[in-house]
Amino acid sequence: MPFGTLEEGIPLFYGPDLSTGVVDLPTTANMVSAYRDRINRGYIQSWNLTFERRLPWDMSLAAGYVGTMTTHQLGYLNINAAGAGEGRAGQPLFEPFGRTAWTGRFDGWLSANYHSLQVDAKGTARGVRELARASARTLRPSPTRRGGCRPA
Repeated sequence: MPFGTLEEGIPLFYGPDLSTGVVDLPTTANMVSAYRDRINRGYIQSWNLTFERRLPWDMSLAAGYVGTMTTHQLGYLNINAAGAGEGRAGQPLFEPFGRTAWTGRFDGWLSANYHSLQVDAKGTARGVRELARASARTLRPSPTRRGGCRPA
């Protein structure tokens, strides 16, 4: 059902009174805000350390540690959440304000960390490498015979 006719035009909209600096929301509207006087800003720290060592027989060994720590990462917390099975009566903002909607606070609640150890060994024994090189030379395709191989 239309609100009015095209000749009547679009009705004027009177927004909320902003002179007080406070706008009341309907009690069923979801809302998120930070605390009025502070916000805990987060930070991230990361570090790494690697050792690499050449070993006999053309081998190498590397070991590395990587770590990251996040502190006071920003996140949401529902300050109007009821306990299990409590329903609306268990919502802290229901009795004083009649508020039933999700009501969030935005602040640095969260922290996490990550740690990793990585080990890498590379190389082959000299004798095995020489054997592989000799085998590759021995079995190369021959340009003189079709589909055959000729010795190196």
